[in-house]
Amino acid sequence: MAYIEVPKDLNRVKTKIAAGLTKRQLISFGSAAMMGFPVYFLVRQIAPNEIAMIALFIVAAPSILLGLYERDGIPAEELLKSYLKFKYMQQPIRTYKVTEKNTFLKRGVKKRANASSKKA
Repeated sequence: MAYIEVPKDLNRVKTKIAAGLTKRQLISFGSAAMMGFPVYFLVRQIAPNEIAMIALFIVAAPSILLGLYERDGIPAEELLKSYLKFKYMQQPIRTYKVTEKNTFLKRGVKKRANASSKKA
């Protein structure tokens, strides 16, 4: 008897449209091709084939990587958006700065005195 493993959470299963690729992946490959091939043919006229292939890769790679990469089910665009929001738009963590040093020293002396009395 054949055994087929069925995932418990069917929301995580992606619908494959063509050639085993999802709609998101097809769009990313299509946009990479639309950007990369014109660059390849233009650069090939003025530079060797190797340089044209490198130019094609440089232009097409970001689109392909954005289409394929996912982390914990979150697409790369959302991860990039969250990172930029956290890094540049959010206020940095503010730390407490002591303004009266005598108060700080007294607190430190009290804490040390309490700690030494507990040991005894």
